[in-house]
Amino acid sequence: MDRISLAQALQDFEVANARVMDLTSRLTTTHRDLVATRSELEKLKLRNGVLRKHNRRLQREVKQLNDSRAVRSAQAATRAVQKARKKLGK
Repeated sequence: MDRISLAQALQDFEVANARVMDLTSRLTTTHRDLVATRSELEKLKLRNGVLRKHNRRLQREVKQLNDSRAVRSAQAATRAVQKARKKLGK
């Protein structure tokens, strides 16, 4: 190889090496972001599970309350009052 070809090969190597270094840095950053995103996703999945369980419990409690005699009596009383008001024209 002559000196010009050797100098060009060295320059090409330096450019390629810089590209590899840049891509490696970008890949490392992307991987770090991916790991953080996956971790956040897992936390959110756990939180979602807890909230769903809590929601189901609250729905059962609301159903029990709505099915209770006290609520049914209050609803019947409200209907009776509304009916009476309607008859009185108020």
